Amino acid sequence: MKQAVTNFGRFYVSFNRLTIPGDKEEYKKVLVLQYTNNRTDSLREMRPAEYIALCKSIEELAGYDKELKAQRSSCLKLMQELGVDTTDWHEINDFCRNARIAKMPFGRIGLDGLRDLRKRLFALKAKGWRRDTAKEPIYMLNLAGVLGKA
Repeated sequence: MKQAVTNFGRFYVSFNRLTIPGDKEEYKKVLVLQYTNNRTDSLREMRPAEYIALCKSIEELAGYDKELKAQRSSCLKLMQELGVDTTDWHEINDFCRNARIAKMPFGRIGLDGLRDLRKRLFALKAKGWRRDTAKEPIYMLNLAGVLGKA
């Protein structure tokens, strides 16, 4: 049995950004009916695949997905300027999990959180902060003195 959708935050974030003439509740029911092929007008009774399709459509309509992508891109560029290896998702997530940065992995940060993160990154950049990248791999260390060679 497939698990029902229990959190409707993704839907309401985008839905509330739409300019809807008339009754919002009625418009929501029409959308749900459309994405469930008239099976139900309730978000709770939607199948996960139907819910995901509905959310993607509303995010596109509201422009949320484009704004989210732009904010993520901006944050990644700033992280790169601060010395974070943006080709390594593990390093990006470790950086973002820091209590002074975002307290969560990068992929879980919403639009408002990305705006706050961007402000923090600009502040760090303005202060001249840079991630410590001076760690040399063991094979780069000068072992000549240790091995008795001069």
